[in-house]
Amino acid sequence: MTWVFQQSTGKLKRDGNFVYQGYAGKGDGKVNPNMESVPNIGPLPKGNIL
Repeated sequence: MTWVFQQSTGKLKRDGNFVYQGYAGKGDGKVNPNMESVPNIGPLPKGNIL
C-alpha cells in the first residue's frame, strides 16, 4: 500500500487512486513546495516512509 501527498496540488492518493484533496502549510507556504524547509509555514517535507 502506497500513500502519496502531492505538495503543489494538495492531492492525497493511495495506490495511485485519488482519496482526498486538502493542503499543507499556511500563508505563503500553503501548498508551496519551495517553502517546505520553513518551520510552521511550509508544507509537509518530501520524503519516504518505509
